[in-house]
Amino acid sequence: MIRARPADQHAIVPNVGQMARLAVDFSSGAFAVISSGNEEVAMLRIYERDGTLRTQQKLARFGTDREWIIADPQSVSGLSFTGDGRFLFLMNEDLTPLGDVRSQIWKIDTATSEVIRVWQNLGRRLGGSISNDGTRYVSVEFEPSGVRIVERNVETGAEESLVELAPGISVGGPAWNPSHSQLIYSQLDDNGWNLVVRSKDGAVDRLTTDGAFNY
Repeated sequence: MIRARPADQHAIVPNVGQMARLAVDFSSGAFAVISSGNEEVAMLRIYERDGTLRTQQKLARFGTDREWIIADPQSVSGLSFTGDGRFLFLMNEDLTPLGDVRSQIWKIDTATSEVIRVWQNLGRRLGGSISNDGTRYVSVEFEPSGVRIVERNVETGAEESLVELAPGISVGGPAWNPSHSQLIYSQLDDNGWNLVVRSKDGAVDRLTTDGAFNY
């Protein structure tokens, strides 16, 4: 059964390929899409609020000095804009020369869609989001001893472990509020995904317990 589109909704970008990731700049309404399809390499496109294309970039790289091998909607996560909308950050899971995977953080100029910096060799991680001021990126790190939510200062490389959980517990989508006083993330409980908030002082509270949140 095909769901009918509500009358107050309309498509501003009719086709974004077979797979896509989306992030919205809340300061302007602009949005970024990483997409791929059968007839197109993976692309990064940044649109204005009305769906007008601002800029685009092919993500395929072929030179020996390339900073990544794989980049597509399946390998990227944690797309998020800085508070002023000037930069887009994401985490990409790339191949190493040994054939295993590594995580890396990208910083992208939203005026040109150029990838202006890549932080390499961050282990096995899942992307979260960039802070409002563009200095700290929070992500989920997977280790044999368990799962951690880690905040990384992208300029200095210093990291702080914010949440540490035992093996087998799944979390995702960590993001700070604009004032950087509360960290929100989702956690998989016995009854499904629920929302959790961690205050700046480390106190943790569950926002939901019904498992109705669709992560």
